[in-house]
Amino acid sequence: MISQIQKFFREVNNERFKVNWPSTRDSFFALLGIFAFALMMGLFLLTLDFVSYSAIKAFLNV
Repeated sequence: MISQIQKFFREVNNERFKVNWPSTRDSFFALLGIFAFALMMGLFLLTLDFVSYSAIKAFLNV
């Protein structure tokens, strides 16, 4: 079973199938950056939501 898997990967890693994909580490950091950016935007929008709610509440003197 293991030898079949090794044979498969040897065929996949053959020169014909070589593609310059970004490395796993770079992809991981890219995903981490996207996640961090999304988190920051979410926190910013949440803060903006509370601030605008407080501003409207203060403006209407409810």
